[in-house]
Amino acid sequence: MKEVGGGSLRLVEIDVKRDDESSPGSHDMLKCGGVYSALLRASLDGLIDGVISSPKCRTRSVLRHYPIEGVRGGGPRPLRTWEEPFGKMNLSDEERATAEDDDLMMWRSIMLYTGVNLGLEQPADPVDYKPEVVSWWRTPEWQALKNHYQFQEQTFRQSCWGGKATKSTTFGGDLLLRLPQDGEQRMRVR
Repeated sequence: MKEVGGGSLRLVEIDVKRDDESSPGSHDMLKCGGVYSALLRASLDGLIDGVISSPKCRTRSVLRHYPIEGVRGGGPRPLRTWEEPFGKMNLSDEERATAEDDDLMMWRSIMLYTGVNLGLEQPADPVDYKPEVVSWWRTPEWQALKNHYQFQEQTFRQSCWGGKATKSTTFGGDLLLRLPQDGEQRMRVR
């Protein structure tokens, strides 16, 4: 925010990992009556200019489709299929709760969009090499939102921006990133 001339007092960062003993749950967007309610009210009152969200991608990750050597059972199994995009029927209670929490976070992020700008980050669609992965970007829900609000998508490798991972990532919504034109260019990360 500071690098592009914005005042840090205009930025509110919400991250459940920032909770502390003095205010447990204060950053938990899944908690009823918590920070999500306050943000939704602020959005409806026109007090928020934009929302940039990166809901957990753990249940949509391409990594669930590759066995992990040395891990019992090969690692976490896929929880979604294109026939059951919101969670397979045979999920354990814990797996179902995880999938539901991930979906709830995504939809809460989108609900905050009401009257403001939106930017969503999720793994890029691996359709070229893993079409069975239920990518957010190929869901009918995203396609309907994209068409209705004229949202755009930008896909890039995190490593081109100085990230440690080469992970392909997509940023979608009506906010645009200034992406490097050349794969060798790197954004300064602080």
